[in-house]
Amino acid sequence: MKRSFVIVLCLAMIICLWQSLASAGGPPPKTTSCGNGDGSANNPIKICTQADFTAMRTWPASHFVLGNSIDLTPDWTPILSFEGTFDAKYHWIVGLPAPFIQDNYGTVKNLVAKKANVVGNGTIANVNLGRLTSVYAEGNVQGGVKNGGLVGVNKGVIEWSQFTGEIQGTAISGGIAGYNEATGSIKQSNAGGTSGAFSTAGGLVGTNAGSIKDSYAWGIASSSSGTVGGLVGRNHATGVIANSVATGDVHTMDTAIEIGKLVGLNSGKIIRSYGTGQIVLYNG
Repeated sequence: MKRSFVIVLCLAMIICLWQSLASAGGPPPKTTSCGNGDGSANNPIKICTQADFTAMRTWPASHFVLGNSIDLTPDWTPILSFEGTFDAKYHWIVGLPAPFIQDNYGTVKNLVAKKANVVGNGTIANVNLGRLTSVYAEGNVQGGVKNGGLVGVNKGVIEWSQFTGEIQGTAISGGIAGYNEATGSIKQSNAGGTSGAFSTAGGLVGTNAGSIKDSYAWGIASSSSGTVGGLVGRNHATGVIANSVATGDVHTMDTAIEIGKLVGLNSGKIIRSYGTGQIVLYNG
């Protein structure tokens, strides 16, 4: 009897100790200029100044919210790799001179990027392997190969997003993404402005090997010596374009290249999609 009592007492003490550790064992708070957060979904880290973005570099797998609009002109170094969640709450980041993130594995949502003047492959990320939801950007992007208004290369999901502005690069430029890879999905998104490259350009995507659905391009696609289309420059064999429209004009100097109001060169699948813009030939 006495032995049983001791066993029960020990078990009760262990349970109490476990509960105490569990209640105190959450992530420690992280302090920024506008308060504390432990980086969990229920208690995200709040960012209110440019200096607060250090937290995203230090704890890249945490949850963050933007507390107010922030001017990032003229000094911004991209966050190298991000795996967490960044909810901008429709606040602005203004004047990005470089991509917001280099490699995005996480979720960026409800973000407005204004007056970007990016030297790099995209305003939001060079490469997206995660998810962009309700992201809106306007400005200019100047890069080399694989340049897009939002991302250079998309391997993840881009949805309910928009870019307006000018993209200029050497090859493979698009209003949303330069290259949409086989794992990439772009849906309910649009782009306007000018998407230009010496070779391979599209109003929405330069080269598509993935999925584009319910999207449209309403800007100019321009290429001086390569494949160009109002929506997509080149659609690969694995590429699928569905329920999408291009209304912008297509500009080129070379009548021998692949040109199309919707797609310049198609090897994939096109479903219920069309282009209505004009093909404009001009002299150099």
